[in-house]
Amino acid sequence: MSSRFGHLRLGYVCGALAMATVAAPASDDMVWQSFQFDGADGGASSGISVGVPETDHIMLSGSCTASIGSAVPRITFGAPVDGLRDGDRMEIQFLNTSGDAVYSGRAAGTDAEVGVSGIEVELSVDDEIWQVMSERRTIGYMVGGEVMNLPLDGSARAIEQFLNDCHAYAANAHASTSQTMPLEPTVDNPMTCEAYQGARSQNSHVPATVTFDNRTEGYRSVMWLDFDGVPQQMAALNPGESSTINTYLTHPWMITDGPGNCLEIHMPQPGTTTFRLTAPNRWFGDE
Repeated sequence: MSSRFGHLRLGYVCGALAMATVAAPASDDMVWQSFQFDGADGGASSGISVGVPETDHIMLSGSCTASIGSAVPRITFGAPVDGLRDGDRMEIQFLNTSGDAVYSGRAAGTDAEVGVSGIEVELSVDDEIWQVMSERRTIGYMVGGEVMNLPLDGSARAIEQFLNDCHAYAANAHASTSQTMPLEPTVDNPMTCEAYQGARSQNSHVPATVTFDNRTEGYRSVMWLDFDGVPQQMAALNPGESSTINTYLTHPWMITDGPGNCLEIHMPQPGTTTFRLTAPNRWFGDE
């Protein structure tokens, strides 16, 4: 039985130029890659693949997009598709896993000249098979009675980046479709420094972009509280100045005056675009 695993050249998906590529070598000259690209609808998308660079030897390819309802990763595992049509039901069984996990999927790429031919399945970002593929050197899977071995050397970093992207897309889609009262695009009620004692960054799952706008009459320092709670200066603002910073929803930001006294703390939220800095300088008594 002949088999065709695909003709996708690594680093490109649907003709879109890949960006922010994370690559790591796998066995047998195969390389795991995670990358970002512009989807067909112009929205942000992320992809993952493993194969021999600049050849048509691809064993796995998948993607998730920022489009609402499309954030669940869809992964195609290379497998024989002779006699099948796109959409035909198939099953894939991962060997030497908990209960030899079996997943239902559909045939994909049966007549395609580019892309991976095999079985396409939906794997949520929390599916345990991701952890298995991140920790092992290889994993066997069976489709239509034929066994394939997927090399996993170098997979951990690419999988982590890919799942972080997909998790962020899903969180943003959920926020966009929430039926709760929409958040205001600006925030004027920061947390007090006392309320956020011991604050530190938690994870980097959901990205956010915020602008710090200094509405006070004094100098303000914008400090990121890192994963150990240690302030790291990211911007210095004179009165009337502003700075736009890429961050994450669980990363707190401390605003200080010139001597370094904490004045207010901001925590990014979905839908928030601007933090207006309004807290006055603190008075600590006569010197």
